Amino acid sequence: MPSAGSRKRRALVALLLLVPVAGGLALALTPPPLPPGAYRRVANRIAVASVAFTPDSLRLATVGWDGRLRFLDCATGRIVEDRPLLRVPQYDIAVAPDGGEVTAASVHFPVARWSVSDKTFAARPLWPATVAGTVRYSPTGRLLAASGMRNATVVVWDTRTGKPRFALTGHRNYVSGLAFSPDGQSLATTDAHGVHLFDTENGKKLRSWDALYPNFVAFSPAGDRIAFGGPLTDVRIATADGKGAPTVIPETEVHRAVFAPDGNTLIIARDSEVLACDLSGRIRRNIAPNPKPPTFLMRILPPLRRLQRLPIAALAFSPNGRYFAFAFGENVVVIPTGALKLNP
Repeated sequence: MPSAGSRKRRALVALLLLVPVAGGLALALTPPPLPPGAYRRVANRIAVASVAFTPDSLRLATVGWDGRLRFLDCATGRIVEDRPLLRVPQYDIAVAPDGGEVTAASVHFPVARWSVSDKTFAARPLWPATVAGTVRYSPTGRLLAASGMRNATVVVWDTRTGKPRFALTGHRNYVSGLAFSPDGQSLATTDAHGVHLFDTENGKKLRSWDALYPNFVAFSPAGDRIAFGGPLTDVRIATADGKGAPTVIPETEVHRAVFAPDGNTLIIARDSEVLACDLSGRIRRNIAPNPKPPTFLMRILPPLRRLQRLPIAALAFSPNGRYFAFAFGENVVVIPTGALKLNP
């Protein structure tokens, strides 16, 4: 029979082994801290895929794998509108600059538009039918671009006539990134070999930048810079006129990025974190730190892998610059831009 001293030693060893396990569980289960005034809401039942602010910056539209469109009140986070789209997973949402309609993209249904004022909320598919993963309106709302998911073509429609204006071909592999310049005169796209800039008047290619499988592209508010990158390549910031070499931010595993309203800060989503960087690549602050269980604990207890933070699915600033939003899993987080403390 073990002596009392032996039992005490065993209990002490067991306690020492349980401390890191308990600490890892606490770390995994603790929600990431948020800045003052921020809130987190469950927006879509399965997963939020995309977010977009309305032009008045009062509401935030979300779509996800549950096939529903929801509008959240930016000030309170309350869901003020909940409408079914096509009851199939949606991958992207765009709100027209006049706020009168929304366009959604899904791999299961051609790109369609919905009138916000239509009580029946009937879908109006665009023709020719295009299955897309990304949709964007031009700043004036005159053009609507959609990247094809079954081919390497970007179709640009005239929103007044509903007819195609032109198609941008010659991409290699799927086009996942789209961005209109603030003046609406150019459209940036991404493919497997880089980023391409097109004239929106005639569809002519203006210039390109080489990169390995970039999946996002974003213009600065002034339109003089373009940021792009992806999981397999560094983040780069280039001048829109193509002069000079791009600034390289040595950050991989980045799948979303957006410029802050001041134009001097780039917000990037690296895996499950949201980071604020200056244009030289220096990380100023971690907006949404997402701690994970230690690796050795996940090896010992495989179920802990389920507790890892989910990657950031979307980033957006409101048109008036007052709010910043990001999405992960079923959640949307809205933060007053002032609480981000972006200026050093």
